[in-house]
Amino acid sequence: MIKTQVVVIGSGPGGYTAAFRAADLGLDVTLVERYENLGGVCLNVGCIPSKTLLHTAELINESYEASKFGVTFDEPKIDIDAVRANKDSTVAKLTGGIKALAKARKVNVVNGYAKFSDANHLQIDNGESIEFENCIIAAGSRVTKIPSFPFDDPRVMDSTDALELENIPKRLLVVGGGIIGLEMATVYSALGSEITIVELSDQIIAAADKDIVTPLFKKVKKQYKNIFLETKVTSMEPIKEGIQVSFEGKNAPQSDIFDKVLVSIGRSPNGNLIDADKAGITLMIMALFLSISKCGPIFHIFLPLEILWDNPCWRIKQSMKQRWLLRSLLVINLVLMCLQFHPLLTLTLKLLGQEVQKKNCLLQAFSTKKVFFLGRRLEGV
Repeated sequence: MIKTQVVVIGSGPGGYTAAFRAADLGLDVTLVERYENLGGVCLNVGCIPSKTLLHTAELINESYEASKFGVTFDEPKIDIDAVRANKDSTVAKLTGGIKALAKARKVNVVNGYAKFSDANHLQIDNGESIEFENCIIAAGSRVTKIPSFPFDDPRVMDSTDALELENIPKRLLVVGGGIIGLEMATVYSALGSEITIVELSDQIIAAADKDIVTPLFKKVKKQYKNIFLETKVTSMEPIKEGIQVSFEGKNAPQSDIFDKVLVSIGRSPNGNLIDADKAGITLMIMALFLSISKCGPIFHIFLPLEILWDNPCWRIKQSMKQRWLLRSLLVINLVLMCLQFHPLLTLTLKLLGQEVQKKNCLLQAFSTKKVFFLGRRLEGV
C-alpha cells in the first residue's frame, strides 16, 4: 500500500505540472501514468510530434514558395526514415526531460492504470494500491473511433497511427476537418500525398470563428484534391486496391477508393474510465457533480475541465490552471474554477502561416488568471 498526500492520475501537461508544483510546495506526491513515458498524449502522440512534423512540412513548402523572393531550390529529396527519426528524437528528449524533473523533485512515479476503489483509495492494474489525502484527476483523452470503420486494417489510421509515418500514401482521405485532421493533411500533403478532406459541418475547424477559418479554407482548397463539406462517410470497405469509401452529402461522389484513410473526428475524455462513481463522483459532459457520501462532501478530488469535455484550448491551458489549483489546495479544499474562452487563433495561425498574421496582426488572445479564496482574488499564483 502506497500512502501519499497528493496523487495525480495522468502525466500529461496538466498532470505533471500539478505533480511538480505540489512537490515544490513540500507535499508528498505520487504520479500515476499508464504508459512507460511521461508526458501524456501531448508529448508522446499529440502536440509535440505533430508540431515537429509540421515544421518539416513548413520547410518543404517554403522551398517551393521561395522563388517568389528570387531564391530557387531544387526539388526537395525526402528521406522519410530521417523525418520519422527526427520526430522520435524530439519526443524522446522532452519525455526524458519530464522524467528527470520528476526524479529531481522526488515524485513517486507509478506505472499502471488507476481506478478508484473508494473516495481515498486507488487500485492500480499492476496490483498496487494507493491511499491518498488529495487526488487530482488529469487522465486526458483518447482517440474517438467509429465502431463500423475497419480499424483492424492498417490502411485505416487514427491520429496516433498517422504520426508513425509508416509510408506516404498516394491518395489519402482525411475524415474530419478539425485541427488534428488539418495538421496531418498539411504534413502528408507536403510529403507527397494527394489529400481529400470530408467534414460533416459546413466549415473546417467547426468550433472556430468563421472569419478566421475562411482565409485558411481558401489556402488549403488550392492545395488539396477535394474538400467535401456537409458530407459524411456512410461506409468503408477494405479491398485489394485500397479502402473503398462511400459518401453522403453535398457535392461528394457516391464512393471513391483511397490508399489510406485517416479518421480524425475528435477525442473522448478518459474521465469515465476510472470508476469515479466509486469515489462518489458522477461525471457527465459539461457538468460535474460531487455527491454526498456517508463521510460528507467530497472536497479533496480535483478535476481539470478536459476530463468532462475534451477541448484543445483547455489542454493548452492545463499547466497554468494546475499551478493555481495547487496553490489553493494548501489553503482551502474546495476550488471553484471558472470556464473561460480561449480562441483557436494560435493553432489556426500555425496551419495558415504568415497570411493571416498580417491580416489579423492586432488580434490577441487573453485569458483571465483568477482563483478565488474566501471572496479574494489570488493573482500571480
